[in-house]
Amino acid sequence: MNHMKSVCSQMFKYAIDQEIVTTNYATLVELPAKEESEIHKPFTREELANLWQHTEDLGAKVALILCYTGFRPTELALIKTADVNLAGRHRRHKD
Repeated sequence: MNHMKSVCSQMFKYAIDQEIVTTNYATLVELPAKEESEIHKPFTREELANLWQHTEDLGAKVALILCYTGFRPTELALIKTADVNLAGRHRRHKD
């Protein structure tokens, strides 16, 4: 919503410069307070340790890869095995 308000404000500024309007009404808009999101909550150390204990599970492996690389799921899905150095891989995990 902040981005939309900013775009509207910029459009009104342009319209004022072009003498189309005289008031920037976007500055009068009051946005609601931001809500705290739980969507992007990182795993706890205990949750990561639990994933490490279940690496035989493909879902746990994928979750660990996403956690430690920062890849988005679609980015991980697009990686080609030819582009991965499988011979040089090693597990770095400390409890």
